[in-house]
Amino acid sequence: MTLNRDRRQVRANAHAIKRMDDASKPIFERVSRTALLPGDANSTGGESSTSIVRRAVTKENAPSDNTIICNLYNSDGVEITTGTDGVDYNIPVTCNISGGSALNEAVPRLESGDSLFVAKVAGVSYCVSNFQASEDCTCGS
Repeated sequence: MTLNRDRRQVRANAHAIKRMDDASKPIFERVSRTALLPGDANSTGGESSTSIVRRAVTKENAPSDNTIICNLYNSDGVEITTGTDGVDYNIPVTCNISGGSALNEAVPRLESGDSLFVAKVAGVSYCVSNFQASEDCTCGS
């Protein structure tokens, strides 16, 4: 019984990821997810919330902290460049970086014009992808 439910959930997750990967379609999908809110000292699991995952475009190269400025896309898949500053465009998006705190030292590398998927939780926009700290090196011969 539990195995069948788990298999259905895996299929549903795979289908959702496939739809999110299809950048030709605007993504306005309601998702229910458990989010661990930063700064909550009592958090061991997270707080349940419903959020809208939206596609955004970066407006700058990766900065030396974990927040990058982005513009959202509207329901027609067009970048929003007017409206309320900080709400629809020029929004700060916080990114989770495993093992680090600077996007310019994390992979995948972000450059101006890259697409991200973001969700707003408790008034803060978060990138739904995770980043990994990295170190540039020059290999000698």
